[in-house]
Amino acid sequence: MDTYFGRNENSIEEVISWSSIISGLVLNGEFEDAFKTFTSMVRKDIDIDAFSITSIVSACASFGVLELGRQVHGLVQKMGHKLDAHLGSSLIDMYAKCGNLDDAKRIFKQTNDMNVVLWTSMVYSYALHGRGREAVQLFEFSMSHGLLPNEVTFIGVLTACSHAGLVEEGCRYFRLMKEVYGIKPGVEHFTRMVDLYGRAGLFKEIKKFIDENGIHHLRAVWRSFLSSCRLHRDIEMAEWVSENLLRCKTLDARPYVLLSNIYAIKQRWEEVATVRRLMQSRGVKKQPCQSWIQIRNQVHAFIMDDRSHPQKNEICAYLYKLIGRLREIGYSSDAKLVMQDVEKKQGEGEMLLGFHSEKLATAYGIISTASQTPIRIMKNLRICDDCHNFMRYTSQLLDKEIIVRDIHRFHHFKHGCCSCGDYW
Repeated sequence: MDTYFGRNENSIEEVISWSSIISGLVLNGEFEDAFKTFTSMVRKDIDIDAFSITSIVSACASFGVLELGRQVHGLVQKMGHKLDAHLGSSLIDMYAKCGNLDDAKRIFKQTNDMNVVLWTSMVYSYALHGRGREAVQLFEFSMSHGLLPNEVTFIGVLTACSHAGLVEEGCRYFRLMKEVYGIKPGVEHFTRMVDLYGRAGLFKEIKKFIDENGIHHLRAVWRSFLSSCRLHRDIEMAEWVSENLLRCKTLDARPYVLLSNIYAIKQRWEEVATVRRLMQSRGVKKQPCQSWIQIRNQVHAFIMDDRSHPQKNEICAYLYKLIGRLREIGYSSDAKLVMQDVEKKQGEGEMLLGFHSEKLATAYGIISTASQTPIRIMKNLRICDDCHNFMRYTSQLLDKEIIVRDIHRFHHFKHGCCSCGDYW
């Protein structure tokens, strides 16, 4: 297959050099520099090879920039390149991770190829958007037509079962993976199973699963277990799980923050302070929460209580007004979720919640787009309960679709409901 998209007769060394730079930038998470380099490559009329395309499509997926992804896809079409399974799966992944599942499905249908990489991408896309039953149906269809699933395929279908609460189906697929296809479970498979049980509140089953599989040493498994304790607000279980996890002296801040959040929900402030002191003594630092939104080909990033945006006054004024209107239809801030200072007063806590990064991004999106234009927000951490409620009420009040991608999945808010069914 010809791997070059252009016909400008640049030297192979020159093309490889550009492609290597873009690939390196993407692998190191320097997405904006990768975008700039790719743009320069196009402007300089350098031949664009398949590796450059797939790298930049991957960057668009990771950063969630839908418009640029569409432009790259348009460039591929303009050059007349037929979608193969590899490029097709990259585009499916890009559209899905940018919040556009419809275009992901369209690409999948266009390729018309029984390739395991392609089908796995579509199964995972459904899972990412909480469409568990559709993911399972696609998986079943692929197996009935002789497609041989691999370990990544099973990660996708287990994720789908977990996000949709399909416990029996998930257990069956886990057994199928081992007993029929001879695939040895890895960390991600075990973690998905613990998440599957945990979301359903089946804590006894988690303990049994961990014992039977001898996976007490896997931090990811305990993190998933602890996250479920937070979901079900089970303090006693959370403390037991934390003992198993924190004795590893991990520098990952997530388990500490999860345990702190559980204590705060129960207003056990002394324990919150104890966890925070433990973080400090071990040199553990919490990753700053960041949300970003793309408006007219420009990415705008926000952090909590961010006042650096050029339109900060307009954004904050609108957000204050919006929260007031939301309260009239039933929304209320949960100040117990504020962790910055355990001695904060109720009013101060609500103020901090009002300036969470995804709320700022939402407010900016609303004042910057037409009323019927969906808002697409990306977030580097899990969306909190308060912001989730905020999005639901905002979509109801303004009759506006809001799409949020957090670290785990997509949330599609429309008419006061979320695609996750409040199960995330």
